[in-house]
Amino acid sequence: MINGADLRSLPRLFYRHWWQVLTPLSLIMLGYPIRNAVEAGPALPTSMISFAGAVLFAAGFTYLMCWLRPAPLLVGPPAAAGLWLRRGLIIALAVLLIMLAQVTGPAWLSLFFHVGMAVGVMLPVREAYLGVAVLVVVLLVLGWPYGLSFLGLPVGLLGLWGAATIGQTANLAELIMARRRLAELAVAEERLRFARDLHDLLGHSLSLISLKTELGERLIDADPVRARTEIADAHAVARRSLREVREAVGGYRRPVLTTELDGARELLESAGIETVIDDQLDGDPIRHDAVLAWAVREAVTNVVRHSGAGRCRIELRRSGRLICLVVDDDGRGPARTLPSQAGPGSGLAGPGSGLAGLAERVHQADGATLTIEDLGPGFRLRVTVPAEPEVP
Repeated sequence: MINGADLRSLPRLFYRHWWQVLTPLSLIMLGYPIRNAVEAGPALPTSMISFAGAVLFAAGFTYLMCWLRPAPLLVGPPAAAGLWLRRGLIIALAVLLIMLAQVTGPAWLSLFFHVGMAVGVMLPVREAYLGVAVLVVVLLVLGWPYGLSFLGLPVGLLGLWGAATIGQTANLAELIMARRRLAELAVAEERLRFARDLHDLLGHSLSLISLKTELGERLIDADPVRARTEIADAHAVARRSLREVREAVGGYRRPVLTTELDGARELLESAGIETVIDDQLDGDPIRHDAVLAWAVREAVTNVVRHSGAGRCRIELRRSGRLICLVVDDDGRGPARTLPSQAGPGSGLAGPGSGLAGLAERVHQADGATLTIEDLGPGFRLRVTVPAEPEVP
């Protein structure tokens, strides 16, 4: 089911449909029983009853078909009350026609075409089928003395056609709205991905800029040459970060593991942390190179920002059909106890959203796993990915 706001946002076809166009035209058929009543004789009461009945029927049928929405398109708390209103109007119209047929003549039975259409369009599908069956039986019984029992067949077919048509309309409207919601979800997911990328891109670079500018400030009196070097390095990192952000906005940046290892060494050594990088892959192409690159960046950023470590070791090795990245430090460990297996929904999060974002990236890579251990003191991040070479 879709709500009223959704329905109104759809093309005009869905809320101003064919039944609302044909309703005024179909009321021309009211002239047939009125003419028969007038031609039957000069009896004033009969003519007045016919005219009054025609006015009541026209008003009720027009209100039902033109101002009320079909039941298959109703949702929410108002739906129940609205459904009972439709049922009541349909029953009232049918009773009015039966009374008029008994008082002024059987010509009024021809207007059961309108009631059949209202049943098919305005009631839920199951109720519509049941209502059409009841109308057919009523016409068979009432029309039998006048030779009009055959009206049950076309009235039944018209009601079934109306029910099928409005059912297709409701299904099509729901399909359109479902596609719109999927598009909205895709946009939201892309925003989350972009936010995660910006965090991963800028977290590392801003940490390095902060360290180098702080170091340059401390050295400006003791060693001006070294201070200028550190400040120049900070400027270079800032320019590189700006370029990376622009590339990320363009959607075509992909981190490279070897580049991230070099950047990790630079960041750790600038922070005064003893660094050991043991790369046993010898530059072999890796299918999930980008995942490991993001993992190195996030792990090293956390070591510099939060661990207070004096030593950090990064190891890359092949283990059977897997490639394993391990980042160890001897710091104070994570800020709080973390689950050993990270993944979407695990609640994994350090300051910011870096570890949670890394967990999402690893989860999206087929066959990759992320494990985090609190060594107390110390912190270990382990990422494993399949060892298949990257497809060119």
